[in-house]
Amino acid sequence: CKPIPTVKNPKFKVTIETNRMPPSLSNLFEDVVQAHGQVADSQSAGLALSLQYHCGLDATILVSKNAGRYRIQSSAFEGLWLLTDELLRRLRSLFGGANS
Repeated sequence: CKPIPTVKNPKFKVTIETNRMPPSLSNLFEDVVQAHGQVADSQSAGLALSLQYHCGLDATILVSKNAGRYRIQSSAFEGLWLLTDELLRRLRSLFGGANS
């Protein structure tokens, strides 16, 4: 996948709430951002990250500044799963396990 400008008005959304302060998305997905460079101010601030899969589907993560809330959204339902799974994997790795 590759970063793209933030996608507006998606049809499908999932919200994940945590009890931890959210890290910057540009730090959490540093490998993806560095491989392709920054594409938007909101993405460089670490508040949003939109990706386009090789099949053409898009998905976006939006993060709350002050609460541990993440919104994963996509223009297609199928686009939600992969980015949601990857976000959860990275958060578990950062915060130390599946029960954190």
